[in-house]
Amino acid sequence: MNQLDMAGRHAVITGGATGLGYATAQRMLASGARVTLWDRDREALTRATRELGAKALGVTVNVADHASVVDAVRLTLAQTPAIDVLVNSAGITGPNVRLWDYPADDWLQVMQVNLNGLFYCCREVVPLMRARNYGRIVNIASVAGKEGNPNAPAYSAAKAGIIGATKALATILQRAFPEVSVVAFNSIPWILMILVLLAVGSDYTERFINAMPRAWQRPLRRILRVSPPMALGTPFHEG
Repeated sequence: MNQLDMAGRHAVITGGATGLGYATAQRMLASGARVTLWDRDREALTRATRELGAKALGVTVNVADHASVVDAVRLTLAQTPAIDVLVNSAGITGPNVRLWDYPADDWLQVMQVNLNGLFYCCREVVPLMRARNYGRIVNIASVAGKEGNPNAPAYSAAKAGIIGATKALATILQRAFPEVSVVAFNSIPWILMILVLLAVGSDYTERFINAMPRAWQRPLRRILRVSPPMALGTPFHEG
């Protein structure tokens, strides 16, 4: 496995106790980072941090509650000096029914966790990154946010909102704070593609990135820590 250089970096991963968030934590730890998992499931959080080892910390947080997110930032910074990376992975799917049958309370819950939760986390962490002029944010979206899933209207709407919010945030950060970047991945296949690129080496990765639309190339290189003509895994040196 090719090695990302995340030595000395600290990542916060929401929904980090299970699933994609947990897998992301494993990959970042293998690349030298320290991680703090944010999750509302206290038991799963305890189990995950125990399995991941000494470089993994855990904070119990409900991302759907702004005050809880504010408190999570405070608790996290009490244990580590900075948040270098934020991965917004927390999310729920909601019922699998058509829009006109969708329970109103479930709709609000999906929005509160998936979209508002991401907003709360970015709202509290981005200023910290701006103050240091360094940060990386990864928002997990979905192809449902682009195409729409007829039996998951709330999930589709929330993920479309994530894509829009990411574009809005990325635009202003790129102009004013070039060393703070944000990207959204729209589907699990995209995330798997990133993991494949991390494994296959720099030559193929660079050809793949160069084939992408120009607007995507810089964010992809940031996530993959590729800066031509360096090889994959060589530290990316910011100016």
